[in-house]
Formats: sequence, structure tokens, C-alpha cells
Amino acid sequence: MIDTNANTYCIFDQVIVKGYSTNSTDNHDNINEAFNVSVWVQYSYDSTNVTDGTIVINSDSFSFLAGWNWTAIFSNATASTATWNTVVASGNTHGITSVNQDSKSQTVSWDSLTIVITDPTDQRQNLNANATGMIVSAVYDLGGTYDGTLVLNNTDFDGDGTAVRWGYKVNSASGDDSYGITAISDVSDETYMIWDSLTISITTPADQRISTGTNCSDLIITAVRAYDSSAFDGSYVLNDTTYDHSVVGIYYYTISSVSGGTYGITLISANDNEYCIFDQIKVLGYGTNSTDNRDDIGNYFNITVWLQYEYDSTNLTDGTVTINGVSAAYLAMGNWSITPTRGAALGVTYNNVQEIGNTHGIISENQNGKSQLVIWDRMLITISVDNITPDNGVQVDFVLTVTYEYDSITCSSYTLMVDRNATNWFEFTNANKTLFNDTATETIANYTSSSGSETTYSLTGLSSNLVNVTWSVVDITTTEGPGRPKTTTENTWVAPQLSMGAFVALIGISVLLGVYNKYEARKDNRSPYVFGGMRGTTRLGGYGKNIINKIMRGRAVKRRKVTDKVSKERYKQTEKEKRDREKATEKRRKQRE
Repeated sequence: MIDTNANTYCIFDQVIVKGYSTNSTDNHDNINEAFNVSVWVQYSYDSTNVTDGTIVINSDSFSFLAGWNWTAIFSNATASTATWNTVVASGNTHGITSVNQDSKSQTVSWDSLTIVITDPTDQRQNLNANATGMIVSAVYDLGGTYDGTLVLNNTDFDGDGTAVRWGYKVNSASGDDSYGITAISDVSDETYMIWDSLTISITTPADQRISTGTNCSDLIITAVRAYDSSAFDGSYVLNDTTYDHSVVGIYYYTISSVSGGTYGITLISANDNEYCIFDQIKVLGYGTNSTDNRDDIGNYFNITVWLQYEYDSTNLTDGTVTINGVSAAYLAMGNWSITPTRGAALGVTYNNVQEIGNTHGIISENQNGKSQLVIWDRMLITISVDNITPDNGVQVDFVLTVTYEYDSITCSSYTLMVDRNATNWFEFTNANKTLFNDTATETIANYTSSSGSETTYSLTGLSSNLVNVTWSVVDITTTEGPGRPKTTTENTWVAPQLSMGAFVALIGISVLLGVYNKYEARKDNRSPYVFGGMRGTTRLGGYGKNIINKIMRGRAVKRRKVTDKVSKERYKQTEKEKRDREKATEKRRKQRE
């Protein structure tokens, strides 16, 4: 008999996983970040928390903190994923080791970024070009495209106008992506951009002032890239491709553009600018020491030319200058002089200046339409007479013609000394030349001009012809005489049918003339002269001689009166012309001084 009924019990229990939690909202964090993974476990029988013993999850030990929280801290330096889903319990108050995982688990991810940067389309461009083609992106190391913001080391993509090489890489990630990832596992991908330009150098010509038409041949052009000073291997385009300008001026040479080359750099950041002056000698004008540019043959002209450099109008003061091939002497103020002369009537135009050896080596010239005509000249004197064989006592009249030998123009104002038989005889002028006449008896006289002057050009040189005049008497006793034809046959005189009075008169005149002629012939031993067709054989007595003497005396008186009148006129005129000539001589002297 059982008087006391006793019973006992046994609780069969297990640990149940109620859940997991972490300190991350998305359980996706940067590498090296610490995850706090917590697990909540209870006894299944009475839902009390397991607070003691040991909890191991996937071989990782967790520690009880408080309340229900069993926690462990995890970190990883590489992108990876971890899952906790197997809890092992032991050593707790009830010794419960059976665990109901209840399909609970916890997964966390440590992640980082790999950067991808594409290069610019052209990594060497002109200054200020945009680095077109550079694309920066990132991917999660655990997979997927990064959707946040990447921060570059440089956000200037045009080089700021300087020749420079800039590298581009990602410095950081902003963490504004879906997971807040900021860790970058690989930043090795980076790119660069070079901004470049050209520096131009043009050598200075050895002589920057040359003759027009001369080639400026020593212009040497080089170009280097500003970034690394490497030689430019493209093509140049000059602003001016004429190197032998024919027009006076200063011409500048510079590079206007370039093309080609290894990197396609065409921007010129430093250009050079050289120049060349194309010059010539300009003739400003000529001058002489003569107011009318005409002088006597054999005299020296002083011909001066004024020369300047046309580019800057400075005087030419050195070197060698020739005018029409004649070496010129330098005077002053750009004036060069020659002193030519000529031995004949001649006009010379000086219009060809040549020069060498001056400071700038200029050998081209601009004659500038300038020239100088100078004339060497003299008077041509032509004396003509109306009768070269007059009878004794007959006046002959002379004509005086004066021209310039150079151009045959008539001289209108002159004074001339006429010589008679090589002796100064009378001075004639353009005003009194009509007084040029003469009368003589049994005389041979020659007339020429030996000296003189004219007022238009102040010439004194002259050339004159020589005129011979012979005065003689008619002689009926000869068959020949000065200037008359010779009779070689005897003539028989037959009396014409005349009245007795006329016949007697004719005989008387013939006899008288024959006697006179014979008288004159005896004085100079001339041959007898045939007169009237009969040989003179008549002899006259004292009566005839008296008649002849009267006739001769009358003719002599008449001739003397005429000669005296002419002599007086000539004397007056000579004195006046002498004074005029002295004045003209003094005037020429002053002009030449």
C-alpha cells in the first residue's frame, strides 16, 4: 500500500536561435571595417534567454554581453563575404546543447573599389585643349558597378594655358553609393595629359640692310616643343615668302602657322620676329657750277650729285661712287662731285650713278628721273663777202653770221674782233655788224675773227673761216689778170659802124684806160691786160698824161673820203664794243667766282 503518491518530471529542452543582428544597416561595408555580429538565443521550453555557457557560431566564439546579446566582432582586409548560421551551445545552466537553428543566419560583406580610367583620346595637345575622352569609373570588388562619386586628384582638364603634363587618378570615393563604400583596393589605374605649344626661333640676318632685289638668304627658322624642347618636325608657313623685295622698305618675317608634326601641336606660344631692310641709293638731284650749264670747250664743269639712302633719307657719305663711269669725290652732306671736260662741242647727260663699298653695302640705285645735261660749246663764225675780186676803190660788204656749234642756233648777242691780214682790225657786235665793209686799191686782204665773246652763255671760244678779197685795176695791155680769164689768141679790132663823134669818143676812152692800166702795171710788174678786144699799144703825150693824172687824183680823193668816213664809224664802234667786252669779261669772272 502506497500511502504517499509522489511524481516527478523531466523537461526536454533545446536552445533556439531567435535571430541575428549587426551594427550595419545593409551588412555591406568597407574592407577593414568591424562588424558587430550578435545572436539571440533562448531556451525553447520557457523562452528564457541563454545567458551563460559558451556559444560558438561557425567556429567563432561569441561573448554574452547583456540581456540576450551574444556578440562577436569581425573584420577583413580583403573584399569578402562571411555567413553565420550554425550555433553550438554548451556549458549553460541547463546543460542544453541541442540547438534549433530555426533557419536563422547572418551574412555580412566587406567590399572595396577598383578604379578604371580611360586615357584621353589624344594625350598631347595644344594648350587649353580639353582632355576629351578621359572617363573615370569604378567597380565593386565583390561585383557590380560603383554608383557613387569618385574624387580625382585634379579636376582641371585644360592645362591652364601652360605647357605641362598632368596625371589623373582617383584619390577617394565619396561613399554616396548604395553601400557607402569608400575603400579603394586598386588605384594603380591612372592617366595623364600633356598640353604643349611651339617656341619659334628665327636667326637674325647677318646684314639686315641689303640692296633691293637681293636675297635675304640667311633667315633660319627653328621650332621646339615647349613641354620637352623636342624639335618640331612639321611644316611652317611664313607671313612673307618674298626674300628679294624690289620696293624699298622694312619687311618682317614671322611664322604665321604650322602643320603636321608627330603630336600635331600647332599652337605657337612664343613666336620670333626678324626683319630685313631692302634699300637703295636715291638720286636727289644734280647741280653744276654754271648757271646755264654751257661752257667753253676745254673748260671743266663741276658736276655735283646729292645721294641718300632711300629707306631713311640719310646721306650717303662713304664708299665709292661713279657718275657715268667717272669716279666721284665726296664733298659733304651727301654730295659727290666730278669735274669732266671735253675737247669738242658736245652735250653730255649725266644720269647714271653707281655705288659700292658703303656702310650698308647697298649697290642698287634709284636714278629718280634725275639727270644733268652740260654742254661744251663755242661760236662758229662765218664771214661772207659780196665780191672777192673787186676793182680798185670799190667797196665790198661783208656778212657776219654767228651760231653755236653744239646746236647750230644763231647767237644773238656777241662781240667779235675781226683781223685783217692777221692784225686786229675792227671789233664788231651784233648791233654794228652792218658796218663790216672795206675798200682798198691793189690789195689782197684776208679777214677772220680771232677772238670774241657772247652774253647768253658767256662763251669766249670760237672758230672762224678765212675770207680773201683782192682789189685790182683793169689793164687793156694784157691778156690776163687777177680773177679774169686768160686770152690766148690775138684779136683784130674792127671799128663798129658808129657816127664819127661816137667813134672818136670811144677811141679816146680806150686810149686813156689803156694808158692808166699800163701805168698801174708798171708799179707791180703785172702782165699787160687785154681790154676791149685790142692789144694796148697806144702812146700818149703830155696832154694824155695830164688827163690820166686828173682822173687818178679824183678817184683817190673819192676813195680817201669813203675810207675816212668808215674809219671814223669803226673807231666809235670799236670804243663802244671794247667797253661792252670789258663789262662782259668782268661779269663772267664774277660768275665763275
